[in-house]
Amino acid sequence: HSGDYVSKTDPGCIYSFAFKRKRSEITSNPLKSVEVNCYVYAEKSNPNCALVCVANIGDNPPLFFTSYPLKGVVTTPKQWQKISNVFALDNTIPQDSYISVFLMNQDSSAVYLDDLSVKFIEKK
Repeated sequence: HSGDYVSKTDPGCIYSFAFKRKRSEITSNPLKSVEVNCYVYAEKSNPNCALVCVANIGDNPPLFFTSYPLKGVVTTPKQWQKISNVFALDNTIPQDSYISVFLMNQDSSAVYLDDLSVKFIEKK
């Protein structure tokens, strides 16, 4: 992890910075999945937090939502841990929607996110 783009989440700010891109800017082809890699540092073990992938248009309710809970994954406190997950995507996500990936922390302690990378996989 580099520490260059670290994002702190806690009860006062439950969302990390996010990858956010308009669906039409990713590809016009159908999407199969998104591979997400990052590093997470938690002040305590088993924090109540999750990596989230969401698609929405404006402030409307999400058209698509999925999450990868990190409770039971981030088991060592005060140590950077590499997290990897593949989110299956709904191929009906419209071209005018935005796809976002971020960390959501609903724990009472701080959780940090760093070196977020996102790679979209097209359907063949």
